[in-house]
Amino acid sequence: RTSFGASINLSHPLRWKYFRGFLSYRFENVKLTDLSYSAFLTPAIVEALDIHNTSAMTIGVRRDSRDSIFLPTTGSDHSLSVEWAGLGGDVAFIRYIVDMAHYFPLKWGTVGVFHARAGYIQALGYGAQPSYELFYLGGIDSIRGFKYAEISPRDPITKDRIGGDRFFQINTEYRFPFPFLKKYGIVGLVFFDCGNVYGKSGSLNPNVRTSAGGGFRWFSPMGPLRVEWGYNLNKKDYERQSAWEFSVGGAF
Repeated sequence: RTSFGASINLSHPLRWKYFRGFLSYRFENVKLTDLSYSAFLTPAIVEALDIHNTSAMTIGVRRDSRDSIFLPTTGSDHSLSVEWAGLGGDVAFIRYIVDMAHYFPLKWGTVGVFHARAGYIQALGYGAQPSYELFYLGGIDSIRGFKYAEISPRDPITKDRIGGDRFFQINTEYRFPFPFLKKYGIVGLVFFDCGNVYGKSGSLNPNVRTSAGGGFRWFSPMGPLRVEWGYNLNKKDYERQSAWEFSVGGAF
């Protein structure tokens, strides 16, 4: 997938404490190349080859009462957004996303974290919903221990990932300071993640994907650093058993 485009994002405080409203617009042109032989036998991917332009607007509201952006110890962060794609372009859908996180201070300077996220894409009658605009899970920002975008409905014949129109994820963490390293902004963590992505015919109940693991966070001179290891608790034949992951930037 090769893409180029632009976006503009605006936000403003609302009259209620901790609340902000936000509005954004994005335009993106996408081309798919270097596909394997199996991809040309997968109808969802063949269809996406001829779908290029997405023009979309998002509106939402957020309530953020955390005491810190990178390593919060108390508070919560909730958001609800609706994206409308179909302001021109080839793509048309409405995407709903709800995101929530709570942080609980515990004994000995430790913190409990509960994070949940879910989404749904509603098809519209005048445009396409290409596979690259659908939902996937896997990676350090969703279900750890899986490759990026590895969790997805698959074509029943080719087994290619084709994305889904519904998903949910739940992340739980227990964060604890390392002795003698707290002053450097380093904390350890253990976690349990679960979730899945579903297509139009899928049920939301069976086959929840799960993982567990640990890692550390460091507010380094380069920015927020995450190093985490996840173990796939219900591995399938085409998946890896575990994975180390690294990122510099934000976190849920």
